Amino acid sequence: MRELTRMLTSYAEASALECVALQTAMVIPALLLLKPHPKSKAKEHSAHLNSRLKHWINGDINDLMDEGGVIQQRLDRQHKERSCEHTARIFAKLMM
Repeated sequence: MRELTRMLTSYAEASALECVALQTAMVIPALLLLKPHPKSKAKEHSAHLNSRLKHWINGDINDLMDEGGVIQQRLDRQHKERSCEHTARIFAKLMM
């Protein structure tokens, strides 16, 4: 929250970061709050968040982007494995 607040304050006060502050404020949650895997627990979330914050503060944005890409690829693979029948069955259960 401090980092997000810092970015929004930078924008509001017309600081040197003003030109990227809003974009950064939109990207921070997406990069830092990704679940490492679908069944991860709160303890893992905290550990990954601390690690990602360290990368962010050190300016290792490429490392964060790479990690996010790996997680997205994993999610895409899991999503593709589901068949249309499976999706229809889940939809029907939710509608009931």
